[in-house]
Amino acid sequence: MTGMGVSITGISSLADQIRVNSLNQLSEAVENLLMQYDREKHLGMMERMSRYELTEAQFAHFIGKLRMYQFMDKTDQKQYFPVSLNDSQINTVVKNYYQCPNFSCNGDGTINLWKLYNLFTEANKSSYIDNNFERNVNAYDLTNNLVNSLQNRTENWLIHN
Repeated sequence: MTGMGVSITGISSLADQIRVNSLNQLSEAVENLLMQYDREKHLGMMERMSRYELTEAQFAHFIGKLRMYQFMDKTDQKQYFPVSLNDSQINTVVKNYYQCPNFSCNGDGTINLWKLYNLFTEANKSSYIDNNFERNVNAYDLTNNLVNSLQNRTENWLIHN
């Protein structure tokens, strides 16, 4: 048995490979991963997302910055929060901002960050399985980065507070 990919979405880390030589080692590794998972913290973070929202103008600014980020020099990208969404996925987020029956924007154009996170994960479904876990963790971390900026009223290149 060589490696197995395991995702721990929601705690800002990703164990994308576990190297084991036996079923006992695999069982121990999975048990250790599950014991490290803090369900209460994860649920609290997810609930916190629903308390903050972007206006339509902030969402538009955010989408523009996501598009710009993709074409920046790698050195320049390092100044900002990493974004793993590609152009096609950004298009899906924008389309679903208007059309998703469950997670679209409100009538006034606002969208809470829980809904935005769900738009990200929906867009990530088009990722190949080898990138899906990483992109879902990035979506979670990106959303929480936005929440932190809104909650603390701190400057964030991705949104205009």
